[in-house]
Amino acid sequence: MIELKEHLFRWNEYLMQHKPTSSDFTPTHEKPLVCHLHGCYEIPASLVLTEDVSEAQKEKAQKYPDRYFADLYIQVYWQDCREFAAELRTRWEAFNGGT
Repeated sequence: MIELKEHLFRWNEYLMQHKPTSSDFTPTHEKPLVCHLHGCYEIPASLVLTEDVSEAQKEKAQKYPDRYFADLYIQVYWQDCREFAAELRTRWEAFNGGT
C-alpha cells in the first residue's frame, strides 16, 4: 500500500503558519511526496488563481521550480492532468510489457 505525503508551497501568510514538510523526509516509490504547486482544493486559501499569461511569462515561471528540484531528482510535469494520466498509462504499459 502506498503511503502518500503531501506538501503545500507556503506562498502566503496563512500557509506560513502550517508546518513545512520535514527536511529529513526522503520520498520513495512506496512513500511518494506530492507537491501542490498551485494549492489544494481542500484548503481554499492555498489556491493560486491567475489570469492568462504569455508563453514568455509561462516559461520564466517554470524555470525556477525546474532548477530548484533538479538536484533532488524531481521532475515537474507541466501539462494538464489528462495529458499526465495518458503519459503515465503509456509508460506503465511499456514498463509492464503492454499489459
